[in-house]
Amino acid sequence: MYLLNYSSPFFFVTSDSGQAISDVLHHFPNSSMTITGPILHIDRFDRKSSTICDGFIKAIADFYVLGECQTSLLSRSGFSSWANHRRLKPNENLYYYFDKISTVQKG
Repeated sequence: MYLLNYSSPFFFVTSDSGQAISDVLHHFPNSSMTITGPILHIDRFDRKSSTICDGFIKAIADFYVLGECQTSLLSRSGFSSWANHRRLKPNENLYYYFDKISTVQKG
């Protein structure tokens, strides 16, 4: 995989799937990180949830960090796509993951 060709790759991972985050952290324990906290869908949430503030803080932090990355590997998520637009050169080092066919393609 292209991303592993860097001399010292470091991965920031965020997802609405706790399992996906765990898998990446497990496979790359010394070269990956995530922001801990409850996973919140900004467009659908329970206003009465006791973790709503923590979830919004995590979402904002995830959005910010994604925009600071040198390379982006995006899913079909609108969240990751909008965060990618924060990068200085959003079309460089851009890759898309297609889960239905388990492939990564250069953007």
